[in-house]
Amino acid sequence: MKTIHTREQKQESEKRALVIRQGSLGDICLTGPVFAAFRSAGYQVTVAGRREYCEVLRQIGLIADILPLDRPPLADLFCEASAATPGGAPLSADTIHLLTSFDTIVSYTEREEPFTRNLLRSSHRNIIIHPVSAEDITCHISDELLKPVRALLPGPSPAIRQATQTGRATSTVVLHPGSGSPAKNWPIENFLHLFQHLINTRKTSVLLGPAEEDQYAFWSERIPKDSLFVSDSLADTRSLLDQTGCFIGNDSGVTHLAALMGVTTVALFGPTSPALWAPRGPHVTILYHPVACSPCSRDRRNRCTDRKCLTGITPVEIQKSE
Repeated sequence: MKTIHTREQKQESEKRALVIRQGSLGDICLTGPVFAAFRSAGYQVTVAGRREYCEVLRQIGLIADILPLDRPPLADLFCEASAATPGGAPLSADTIHLLTSFDTIVSYTEREEPFTRNLLRSSHRNIIIHPVSAEDITCHISDELLKPVRALLPGPSPAIRQATQTGRATSTVVLHPGSGSPAKNWPIENFLHLFQHLINTRKTSVLLGPAEEDQYAFWSERIPKDSLFVSDSLADTRSLLDQTGCFIGNDSGVTHLAALMGVTTVALFGPTSPALWAPRGPHVTILYHPVACSPCSRDRRNRCTDRKCLTGITPVEIQKSE
């Protein structure tokens, strides 16, 4: 006898995992191995985080769904206790119903945050809280994020299936001269020198996003208009990366996204440690010239005036690596 399952029955039989991960685009990309581990174990993965970042991961097939943290029902979890409700405001029925619809919840939030305390009040039977502090980690961030998942899902962590290169213009090079912190940027003049070399033999573009707004005049005066790609959204950036053969950039969220998408990536590291923060993959090359003070704190890097850890990387070295 053939058994026919309704859509509702199939959905009920699927294991569902909710991963709560706040932070930047790079933070979300570096959590990729966690999503891959759950998927490999047969879970449908939902991520609660910034929608714009998570949407890119959904589009490349790494996660199934997204829950915004800034809207109900999850926004209710940010409510702090008051004199009238010292234990915290009552959780809405919608919030409890949503949380209990997941088999497992992993939250990378601090234990004393109102969000975490309220999350634990939901009486969900399988919530894992794993705080992650950039100042305290001693291994690669992806390995740190995987620790609670490895305890839950024994066995080797699966490799992330990278997006295929098939159909890409593999001769195309994209340079991204910015990041979320100017202190992490390779000198802009070096990027220009590299562009001038590459444009002679390969189609080469310079990608500028909102974080590089102050670089627009520099590039628009020095390179052809059709070589400058100004992205207004992460969706635009992803579209460009879909057609990119080689990406060269600083320690930035876009560099992590390029690596996650399977683009051949050359990542330039200076004040931050690639042992902790580098994108991973067989198609990734890390260039790093540590000096006596490497790596350094955020405060120290913002006060640094010579940035020898970055200026030690030469355009010729990059040309040989890409």
